[in-house]
Amino acid sequence: MANILDGRSSFEFEGQHYDLVLDNEVMIDAEDVLGRSWLDAIEEYQRETAMGQKPRLKTICAIVYGGLKRNHPEITQKNVIDMICSEDPQVMLAINQAMRGAQSPDLAPPKAPEGNAPKVPKVAKPGGRKRAGTGK
Repeated sequence: MANILDGRSSFEFEGQHYDLVLDNEVMIDAEDVLGRSWLDAIEEYQRETAMGQKPRLKTICAIVYGGLKRNHPEITQKNVIDMICSEDPQVMLAINQAMRGAQSPDLAPPKAPEGNAPKVPKVAKPGGRKRAGTGK
């Protein structure tokens, strides 16, 4: 199955290089921390930041933890909390970059283009008058 989202970035924190990858495989780790769907978490993060609000610490830490765990198996949730709470601009820019790439998919079925709907035949009302036709 192809990745339905893919957000990537790199950053330095306290002298160590980190590769943050947000894809559908690593989100399993984030769901374990959150106890809910990563789709909901990504949407919550995007909605809050779009409104100028700060996202919940648990949400952002869980997503970043999931995104770092594959490339950095030694990472702990406490390490991620320390990174985020440091408000290091490089860390925050990398998180925002990866989040932009991790747009949640639209799970609704695609809409048909306007103007291309099939014609619906008219049904005569019961007991109604029939119109005169041209005949053959």
